[in-house]
Amino acid sequence: MAFSYNNGDNTNFNETENAAKAIRKLLNGEIDTIKLENGDELKIRSSSNIQDDYSWQNNNRRL
Repeated sequence: MAFSYNNGDNTNFNETENAAKAIRKLLNGEIDTIKLENGDELKIRSSSNIQDDYSWQNNNRRL
């Protein structure tokens, strides 16, 4: 059995729900950037960008 406490203010719940939706969209590839309240941006790289970075690192590694 689950109980919930509702203090009449759903602001925190709504903010959490909106953040979860945005993160799901980011991870599913529907969006590539989330702008945070402080002005910073949370970005995810495409797999091609990751591959390019990996290739660059391996090709420019000192032996």
